[in-house]
Amino acid sequence: MVVIRYVVFIILFLGPLFSLFADVRAENTTTPKRPWFSLAPKAGYVFFQDGSLLGLSIDDRHGGQVAADMLFGREGFVFQLQPLYAYETAQGDFGDLQSIGTALGLNWRWVLGEIEPSVGFGIRGTFVFGDQVDLGTELYGRVPVSLSWYMAPILALDVEVALMYGATGLKGGRLQSLIMTSGLGTEISVGLRFP
Repeated sequence: MVVIRYVVFIILFLGPLFSLFADVRAENTTTPKRPWFSLAPKAGYVFFQDGSLLGLSIDDRHGGQVAADMLFGREGFVFQLQPLYAYETAQGDFGDLQSIGTALGLNWRWVLGEIEPSVGFGIRGTFVFGDQVDLGTELYGRVPVSLSWYMAPILALDVEVALMYGATGLKGGRLQSLIMTSGLGTEISVGLRFP
């Protein structure tokens, strides 16, 4: 249900914005050669599946995420570096959690005129902290699928969905040692890519 809200928001809010760039796209009939580095500030949604730790529970965690998605490369294999911060709400023994870390990956990127799709693989590693957490970490394998649509020569709408599987380790509350649990995760993010 939350995903549907995000899609409707994107269509209603960003639709009029696209029309502002229609004239620029009509005048530019050739695809410009873009530099090997690009940056996309992004905001999105993150979800982690529930798990249990020796009788303590980590419920499904939903939250917001902000990231600075950097791509090094133009076409073919492209290196992705994505520093990120996420705030996750949960109802379990650990309560709300915050995480800060990075996602690293290698993507295959196609340049198809104004559209640049990519698919890749990588890892997401973060430090987790919160009121009930003394020490926490997450390490997830990550498969991102993204699409960049260049509305202007140096401005693109960037949409990314990443599927993840990995482990969360937490220490705090009644837990005296770091204990790990595994599960699935999903990221959905939208941003503007320069150039």
